[in-house]
This record gives sequence, structure tokens and C-alpha cells, in this order.
Amino acid sequence: MLCNVDRLVALMEEKGIDAIVASSFENVYYFSGTGTRLPFYTGTGAAAVITRERNNEDTVCMAIPYVSLETEKPTWMGKVEIFGSINILKNDVGTMKWPESEISEKLDYYKGKSHDSLVTAVNETLKRLKLSKSKVGFESLEFSNKLDSSLFAEKCSAVDIINDARQIKTEDEIKTLRKSSQINESAFIESLKFLKEGNDWHDVTLAWYTKWASEGGAGLFWGGGAGSHASQFYPVESSYKLLDGDVVRYEGGGTYQEYWADSGRSAIVGEPSEKELQFASALASGAHEVRKLLKPGAMPDDLCNSVLQKIREGGITEFEISNVWGHGIGLSLNELPRIRPGVNKPLEAGMVICFETPYFELGWGGLQLEDTYLITDTGFEKFTEMKDEVYRNGH
Repeated sequence: MLCNVDRLVALMEEKGIDAIVASSFENVYYFSGTGTRLPFYTGTGAAAVITRERNNEDTVCMAIPYVSLETEKPTWMGKVEIFGSINILKNDVGTMKWPESEISEKLDYYKGKSHDSLVTAVNETLKRLKLSKSKVGFESLEFSNKLDSSLFAEKCSAVDIINDARQIKTEDEIKTLRKSSQINESAFIESLKFLKEGNDWHDVTLAWYTKWASEGGAGLFWGGGAGSHASQFYPVESSYKLLDGDVVRYEGGGTYQEYWADSGRSAIVGEPSEKELQFASALASGAHEVRKLLKPGAMPDDLCNSVLQKIREGGITEFEISNVWGHGIGLSLNELPRIRPGVNKPLEAGMVICFETPYFELGWGGLQLEDTYLITDTGFEKFTEMKDEVYRNGH
């Protein structure tokens, strides 16, 4: 299960909330374990309602065309409410095989039971749950304004509660995040083969995207570059020709089964200079420092300041604290917890975080060292496996 139900319910009890209505793709998917982004692109949308009382009445509301998705990836929620209509003809010749046979049964079942809209489906769900005297939390208060207000006594924003629950990952989430991180690194390694003088940066980028696709994921952002294009974030379409001695800053990420990966490394075309080796070593010393400190109870402010000290001692004397940071990762690329200077909310077991120290220098290039960690009961598990040192000549 993706949803950390125990933590979510505990937070609902703390706030006196009897039910939560989620209405974005990420949170409907998180609550229900099923669905697709397509209804949110087309304006149809979906919703999921989870209750504090654990009585198997949790409900996902989806448009009838997506019954097929729920068939192949069933929701753990006890109820499904359907809305809308679609004309799907049946071929009476021969016998239907699964999943069409099951989809056909479901379409027959929902005939006459489908609501006219998402709003109507959610209204019916709230009515069935008998929440007219209850406090209900909504991911979107704008969406709540479309509902029948007599179906709940009080409403509030549930955004903070959902975000808080999501930062402690379930075993299913951890497994998927680990796989996503592995795909991202395999894509980096594949693209390293093209880091040769005279090659086109577009080919490096294409190799990365292609490997993501071949592994069953989707490469979605590419923030790296070579030479003068490594000093900040440059367009993916860059046709820059690699030169001997170019510094390469790798950063990118994508999703596998909707869960994000985000990591980065540094490389050199040809042989590195003394500065390149020293600065890369300084970033590595920062990474080694954070690994000494990562555990439940660690304070983000302490992590950032300790890492900054090591990087400066390593030779990047002008490295700024603003370039030492981290963030949670999951169904969103950047989510709780926040790891920033001045943040003193301790890390907890079950959090999955990315920690990074990018270095940008106009006129020279840039370096990157970013890893993904699971905070465990005793320390951490490092998802990223690439070496800390600069990659040279493709390896």
C-alpha cells in the first residue's frame, strides 16, 4: 500500500478531522493506489475520500472510462464511485478474455449507477459516510465550494496533514523509489559512453532519455551540461560540441510507477585539471560528512552547516550555504522534509531524501553531487550507487 494510513489517521485524530477528500492526481493515487494522470489533463479529474474510522468505507471516485485501469491495478479502498459515460460496444463473437471479461462485468454493474459528475460522486460519498455533523478536511478548498455544504458541519484545509503523512514512506513506496533511483543512475551511466571530444551534447542527453524509457520509466528533467553549459541550467536541445577538458555537471530525474528519482554527478571530458579534482574532492568530503550524521533525530540546520565547513576546508572557500540543501522525494520531485539552513525539525525513520551540493561558476563550468537516502531506524540506506569521484572518459 502506498498510503501511510496509520500516520494519516493519527494526524486526523490530532486535528479532530473525520474524513479527508483528496483531489489532485498525486494524492488520489497515494490514497487509492490506482488511477492515471489523464483525467487531470482532460479536466475530468478524480477524488478519493479516506475516513478516520476504519470501516472499509474509504472511496475512490473516478470516471467510467478508467474502470479498466482499476481492474488491472485494483484499489485497496473499500468503495468505488463512478461518474460520466462512455460508449463502448461489445463484440458478441467468441469469448472475451481477461481483463476485458471483468471490465465488461463492471460496465454492466455500473450501468444506471454512474453519477453525472465528479462533484455528484463526491456528494454521494459524503452522504453515505454520514458526515453531516463532522469536520472534513479538503486538499482543495476551491473544490469543496462546489459540494453540498450540508453534507459536513465544518471544513478545513488538509494539505499540511497529507504532506506530513506522505513524508514517512511505506514499504511499497520505498521499493518503488529505490527502483526509480536505480533507473536514473543506469541512465547516467549509459550517457557517459558519449562523453568524448567532438560528440554532440544532444547525443548525451538522448542516451539518458532512451535508457529511462527502456527501463520502463520516464526521464522528465535534465539539468546538466558540459563546458560553459555546466555553469547553470541549460536547454535540453543544446547541440554543444564537447571539448577536451570540459567539466560536466550531471543532474536529472524522472519517474518510475509515478515515483520520482533525482540525483547528480560530475564528469570530465579527457583528463581533469588540478582545480577540477580538488573541487570535486571537496564536494565528496561534504557527502562523506552528511553520511556520518544522517539518522533519526538529525537536524537539517546541523547537517547543512557541517557539510559547508567540510566543503570549504576541501578548497572551495567561496562555497555558499545556500547551495547546501536537501528535500524529500516521492510522488512529487520536491516534498517534505525540507533540509535547509535554519530548519530544526528532526529527520525521522522512513523519510526518503535527496541531499545535494551543486557548484556553479560562470566561465568555468559546474559540478554536482546529489544522492538519495532512506532514513532507517539506525542510520540510512543509500539508494544511489555511483561513485563520488569525477567520472573520466566515460567511466
